Parts: sequence; structure tokens; C-alpha cells
Amino acid sequence: MVIQRKFHTYKDDFPLMSKSRLPFNGDTLDDLMTGLILGLSDLARLLPLTYITRHTNDKIPPEHLAPFLTKFHEFVDYFGKNQPYNIPTVWFVGHFQDYDSIKKVRQKLDQKNLKYFEGGEEYDSFEQIGKNYCEEREDAKLFVKFLHQVTMIGIDLLLTADYKQKLKQLGRLEYMRYPDTKNVMEEVKSDLKDMERYLRQNSQYYREHIVADESEYKQFWVNFTKRKSSEAGTGSWPHFLFNICGVVYP
Repeated sequence: MVIQRKFHTYKDDFPLMSKSRLPFNGDTLDDLMTGLILGLSDLARLLPLTYITRHTNDKIPPEHLAPFLTKFHEFVDYFGKNQPYNIPTVWFVGHFQDYDSIKKVRQKLDQKNLKYFEGGEEYDSFEQIGKNYCEEREDAKLFVKFLHQVTMIGIDLLLTADYKQKLKQLGRLEYMRYPDTKNVMEEVKSDLKDMERYLRQNSQYYREHIVADESEYKQFWVNFTKRKSSEAGTGSWPHFLFNICGVVYP
């Protein structure tokens, strides 16, 4: 049995949102979410097969949303009480074999004074996970591992100065329309090579856990071109690297 647990984390200084509207500018929100991700990085390093993503369209339980409606009452009064309001969250997702391990994560989150609510499912095996991102069942375990890899790489990139600029330059890789490297256009191939050089230069995790193992290296870049659907924005595996770095939001 595999227990997938999603911890929807946030902090008291996060903003209330109404659709895409914020009570302050988006750069401030990006900084807040980046700070939370870096605050979770030590926990991500301790656990196998975890991943972290940013969400600005999360479904917030009423009891978690209520304090923000009060705190930002002027914002609510301006846009109206009948608007759909929410708060941004950072998902910390783990895959566990037992519930005692989940309790330890809760304890760590409480020690960090983070707010969160939980969700998740139980699976018989990893092959059942990732149905929205996998064409084949055998891809499922590869998918979960890939999420962990790009999470750890993304954490490294968040500590560099130019990650936003560079990932924006390579933005076409986020939703590649080509499921395998044989069919990728020449300019996309060039971007893949550029991305590889950038990760090699700026991610210790990439160098030590992917480059150092030839089989891991080959599999990682095969996985980096995967997507379930040919429709832009659907089922993209590399999307999660761009997401954790805050270049785009889902």
C-alpha cells in the first residue's frame, strides 16, 4: 500500500485572493511562496518521493478561509462578499508506507508554525498514481520519482539569482507538444541542451543524483519530454519544475 498525503500549507501573512486579484502586488506573493518552499526544503530532503507545488486556485475549507476574510475585510468589502475567495497554498506531498511517518511530518510542520490542511489517497501500488500524467501504467513510478527530482532541483534553483529569467527564456519546454525526443523540433532540442547545461551549473542535486548515474541521467531526460496529452497545458511532466520556481502558476 502507498499512502499519498497532500499537505496544503500556507502562512498567516499570505494574502486573500479573489480570482486573480490580490490586496498587494504579485511579486510579493511570489516571494512569500518561495520563502515557504525554502522553509519546507529540509523536510523534502529527509523524505523519499516527495514533491512541492504552488497553487493559487486551491479549494480552501471554510474554517481556514474565514480568518483571511476578516483580516482583509476592506478587500472583501470592495469586491463584494459573494465573490469566490481563496488563499494561495504550497502543496507538500509525500508518499508513505505507514501512518506513523505521516504523524512525523505533521509534527515537523507544527514545529515550523505552518498552517495546513490535508488530503490524499491510498493506492495499492505506484502504478496507480499519476493517471492524469501517464500514458502507460509503468510510467507511474517514474512519474512520482521525477516529481521528487524536479522538486529537489527546483529548491537548488530558488537559491540562485537568475532562475526566473532563465526559465522564462526556456518557457516552451514547460508544455512541450512532443512526447518523445525523436520528434522534438530542432529549436526545442536546443532549449533542452540549454536547460541541461543550466541545471548542471546550478543544481547540486542534479549533479550528485542524476549526472553522476548514467542510467538516471538518461531516464531523467526521457521523462522531461513526457506529457500525457497533445493539448497544450495538459499532463506536462516538466511543468512541475517551472511551477516550483514560480515562473507560472497552475
